Amino acid sequence: MAVIKDWLRAGHRGLTVVLLAGTLAVPLTAPTPVQAAAPLTVDTFADLAEMAGPAVVNIDTVARRQVQVMPHPFGAPELRSFEQRGLGSGFIVDSSGLIVTNNHVIQGATQVIVTLSDGRKFPAKLVGRDPLLDLAVLKVEATGLPVLRFATDSSVRVGDWVMALGSPLGLDKTVTKGIVSALHRRVAINESVQFIQTDAPINPGSSGGPLINMSGQVIGVNTAVAAQAQGIGFAIPAGVTKQALDQLRAHGTVRRPWLGVGIQEVTPERARQAGLQPGLMVIEVYKGTGAARAGLTDGDILVSVDGVAVPNIAALRAVIQRKRPGDKVTVTLLRDGKRRQVSMTLSDMPDEQPTR
Repeated sequence: MAVIKDWLRAGHRGLTVVLLAGTLAVPLTAPTPVQAAAPLTVDTFADLAEMAGPAVVNIDTVARRQVQVMPHPFGAPELRSFEQRGLGSGFIVDSSGLIVTNNHVIQGATQVIVTLSDGRKFPAKLVGRDPLLDLAVLKVEATGLPVLRFATDSSVRVGDWVMALGSPLGLDKTVTKGIVSALHRRVAINESVQFIQTDAPINPGSSGGPLINMSGQVIGVNTAVAAQAQGIGFAIPAGVTKQALDQLRAHGTVRRPWLGVGIQEVTPERARQAGLQPGLMVIEVYKGTGAARAGLTDGDILVSVDGVAVPNIAALRAVIQRKRPGDKVTVTLLRDGKRRQVSMTLSDMPDEQPTR
């Protein structure tokens, strides 16, 4: 019997957060932006499931892995290949076969098979992926497919009824219900996203499935659960997903602006204890970035960007996210107790860990 394994975990305030793609290990021998649709009306959860279900898909993946094994106690270790099968969910956002899912569902896969609600199976091509947001877009060669539309984030309220759809543990066409438990929730798996928290039951294999409102609109992409809790799940909001989708369709990746530094928040209390200036302290400057070219250095304290104060990481993120790669900004900083202004050009944030 296949065993679910290799869940990705991360802690946040005592929580263990688990991404929801299931994994089965078997030994080997300029596009049109997606728009929110006008809400529909349903009377029951059964109506909602009947309406939304046809646009939800199963995603099966195959990846090749290598592991080191000891064939016998006194032998030399050997590398052996094995086939790792994964499962997840997704939903159709364009009738020509465009599908949204999580990046961790398809990451490293050499083969991706999408099964539609009517049982048809298609090999899927990767259109684009964004590891930072944990989103991916697939394409299957089919037309006239049913689609789900996105809600606006402003329409989502704490306490709203919601339904989660997907294939937990490979059980396709599964629906569960709950409410929106909280908004703007940050967890350690991705500090750049303010997740929707829900108590609608979601499980491994549900990754990439939609969280929908009672009008049949997608309010989020089911992504993770708190492992040691009940009824604490997280979904990437529709607004974030739509913005990423437009870029992934156009470029295959998401471009986001970046100063090119690693920073650490120095609280007033810590500043007093260590004799430092409170604020955002530069602890790394990465090669080839705007920050490196502008001469930023370890120990600089960031004060403002384009005149907007950045007393904490959230404030800095809010300022930078309104910019684009290539934009010029003026950074005010403190160095050796003296205030300076530095003009610099924002870089593209890399997907992988940059080089210092």
